[in-house]
Amino acid sequence: MENSEKKTQDENQFQAENQIFASPEIAGYLLTTSKWGKFLAIVGYVVMALMIIFGIIMIVSTSLMNALPNSGFIKGIMGFVYVIIGAVYFFPVTYLLRYSVRIKKGLNSDDVQSITSGFENLKSLFKFTGIFTIVMLAIYVVIFIFIIISGVFF
Repeated sequence: MENSEKKTQDENQFQAENQIFASPEIAGYLLTTSKWGKFLAIVGYVVMALMIIFGIIMIVSTSLMNALPNSGFIKGIMGFVYVIIGAVYFFPVTYLLRYSVRIKKGLNSDDVQSITSGFENLKSLFKFTGIFTIVMLAIYVVIFIFIIISGVFF
Protein backbone atom coordinates (compact mmCIF):
# COMPACT_ATOMS: atom_id res chain seq x y z
CA MET A 1 0.00 0.00 0.00
CA GLU A 2 2.72 2.41 0.98
CA ASN A 3 4.66 1.57 -2.20
CA SER A 4 1.62 2.38 -4.35
CA GLU A 5 1.13 5.75 -2.63
CA LYS A 6 4.82 6.59 -3.06
CA LYS A 7 4.62 5.72 -6.77
CA THR A 8 1.53 7.90 -7.21
CA GLN A 9 3.25 10.78 -5.41
CA ASP A 10 6.31 10.45 -7.65
CA GLU A 11 4.13 10.39 -10.78
CA ASN A 12 2.20 13.47 -9.61
CA GLN A 13 5.45 15.29 -8.81
CA PHE A 14 6.86 14.36 -12.24
CA GLN A 15 3.70 15.62 -13.95
CA ALA A 16 3.78 18.84 -11.93
CA GLU A 17 7.46 19.40 -12.83
CA ASN A 18 6.76 18.80 -16.53
CA GLN A 19 3.44 20.57 -16.67
CA ILE A 20 5.01 23.50 -18.51
CA PHE A 21 5.36 21.35 -21.64
CA ALA A 22 1.82 20.00 -21.38
CA SER A 23 0.47 23.11 -23.06
CA PRO A 24 0.48 22.84 -26.86
CA GLU A 25 0.67 26.63 -27.03
CA ILE A 26 3.97 26.71 -25.09
CA ALA A 27 5.34 23.86 -27.18
CA GLY A 28 4.39 25.81 -30.31
CA TYR A 29 6.18 28.91 -29.04
CA LEU A 30 9.28 26.89 -28.22
CA LEU A 31 9.21 25.27 -31.66
CA THR A 32 8.94 28.70 -33.29
CA THR A 33 11.87 30.04 -31.25
CA SER A 34 13.80 26.94 -32.25
CA LYS A 35 13.26 27.60 -35.96
CA TRP A 36 14.15 31.29 -35.71
CA GLY A 37 17.13 30.50 -33.49
CA LYS A 38 18.48 28.04 -36.04
CA PHE A 39 18.04 30.60 -38.83
CA LEU A 40 19.81 33.30 -36.80
CA ALA A 41 22.61 30.90 -35.87
CA ILE A 42 23.23 29.99 -39.52
CA VAL A 43 23.28 33.67 -40.48
CA GLY A 44 25.59 34.27 -37.51
CA TYR A 45 28.05 31.63 -38.74
CA VAL A 46 28.06 33.20 -42.22
CA VAL A 47 28.63 36.70 -40.79
CA MET A 48 31.34 35.35 -38.48
CA ALA A 49 33.15 33.70 -41.40
CA LEU A 50 32.91 36.87 -43.48
CA MET A 51 34.29 38.96 -40.60
CA ILE A 52 37.25 36.64 -40.15
CA ILE A 53 37.95 36.51 -43.89
CA PHE A 54 37.65 40.30 -44.18
CA GLY A 55 39.94 40.75 -41.16
CA ILE A 56 42.56 38.42 -42.63
CA ILE A 57 42.39 40.29 -45.95
CA MET A 58 42.92 43.57 -44.08
CA ILE A 59 45.91 42.15 -42.19
CA VAL A 60 47.50 40.75 -45.36
CA SER A 61 46.89 43.96 -47.28
CA THR A 62 48.88 45.98 -44.73
CA SER A 63 52.09 44.78 -46.33
CA LEU A 64 50.83 46.11 -49.66
CA MET A 65 50.22 49.63 -48.32
CA ASN A 66 53.77 50.95 -48.64
CA ALA A 67 52.72 54.21 -50.30
CA LEU A 68 50.74 55.56 -47.34
CA PRO A 69 52.90 55.60 -44.19
CA ASN A 70 50.43 55.05 -41.31
CA SER A 71 47.37 53.67 -43.06
CA GLY A 72 48.76 50.13 -43.18
CA PHE A 73 49.19 49.96 -39.43
CA ILE A 74 45.64 51.14 -38.75
CA LYS A 75 44.26 48.73 -41.33
CA GLY A 76 46.22 45.89 -39.73
CA ILE A 77 44.85 46.74 -36.29
CA MET A 78 41.30 46.90 -37.66
CA GLY A 79 41.83 43.55 -39.38
CA PHE A 80 43.00 42.05 -36.10
CA VAL A 81 39.94 43.47 -34.33
CA TYR A 82 37.65 41.91 -36.97
CA VAL A 83 39.28 38.51 -36.52
CA ILE A 84 38.96 38.73 -32.71
CA ILE A 85 35.31 39.81 -32.87
CA GLY A 86 34.58 37.01 -35.35
CA ALA A 87 36.24 34.48 -33.05
CA VAL A 88 34.34 35.73 -29.97
CA TYR A 89 31.08 35.65 -31.96
CA PHE A 90 31.54 31.87 -32.33
CA PHE A 91 30.39 31.14 -28.77
CA PRO A 92 26.97 32.83 -28.67
CA VAL A 93 26.14 31.57 -32.16
CA THR A 94 27.05 28.01 -31.15
CA TYR A 95 24.96 28.24 -27.97
CA LEU A 96 22.02 29.51 -30.03
CA LEU A 97 22.33 26.69 -32.55
CA ARG A 98 22.58 24.05 -29.82
CA TYR A 99 19.53 25.52 -28.09
CA SER A 100 17.53 25.44 -31.32
CA VAL A 101 18.48 21.93 -32.35
CA ARG A 102 17.98 20.38 -28.90
CA ILE A 103 14.67 22.10 -28.17
CA LYS A 104 13.27 20.95 -31.52
CA LYS A 105 14.56 17.42 -30.98
CA GLY A 106 13.14 17.33 -27.45
CA LEU A 107 9.73 18.61 -28.46
CA ASN A 108 9.43 16.27 -31.43
CA SER A 109 10.43 13.18 -29.43
CA ASP A 110 9.13 14.19 -25.96
CA ASP A 111 12.70 13.90 -24.66
CA VAL A 112 12.99 15.92 -21.46
CA GLN A 113 16.79 15.45 -21.46
CA SER A 114 17.10 17.23 -24.85
CA ILE A 115 14.82 20.04 -23.73
CA THR A 116 16.87 20.45 -20.56
CA SER A 117 20.07 20.53 -22.60
CA GLY A 118 18.51 23.10 -24.91
CA PHE A 119 17.63 25.37 -22.00
CA GLU A 120 21.11 24.85 -20.56
CA ASN A 121 22.53 26.24 -23.81
CA LEU A 122 20.06 29.15 -23.68
CA LYS A 123 21.29 29.88 -20.14
CA SER A 124 24.89 29.76 -21.41
CA LEU A 125 23.99 32.12 -24.25
CA PHE A 126 22.52 34.69 -21.85
CA LYS A 127 25.39 34.26 -19.38
CA PHE A 128 28.00 34.76 -22.12
CA THR A 129 26.14 37.77 -23.51
CA GLY A 130 25.82 39.32 -20.05
CA ILE A 131 29.50 38.86 -19.20
CA PHE A 132 30.52 40.15 -22.63
CA THR A 133 28.30 43.20 -22.15
CA ILE A 134 29.89 43.95 -18.76
CA VAL A 135 33.39 43.62 -20.26
CA MET A 136 32.51 45.90 -23.18
CA LEU A 137 30.99 48.52 -20.87
CA ALA A 138 34.17 48.44 -18.77
CA ILE A 139 36.29 48.90 -21.92
CA TYR A 140 34.09 51.84 -22.95
CA VAL A 141 34.56 53.45 -19.53
CA VAL A 142 38.35 53.03 -19.76
CA ILE A 143 38.37 54.50 -23.28
CA PHE A 144 36.19 57.41 -22.15
CA ILE A 145 38.51 58.13 -19.22
CA PHE A 146 41.53 57.90 -21.53
CA ILE A 147 39.93 60.37 -23.97
CA ILE A 148 39.15 62.82 -21.17
CA ILE A 149 42.68 62.56 -19.73
CA SER A 150 44.30 62.93 -23.14
CA GLY A 151 42.06 65.93 -23.86
CA VAL A 152 43.11 67.64 -20.67
CA PHE A 153 46.85 67.10 -21.17
CA PHE A 154 47.13 67.53 -24.94
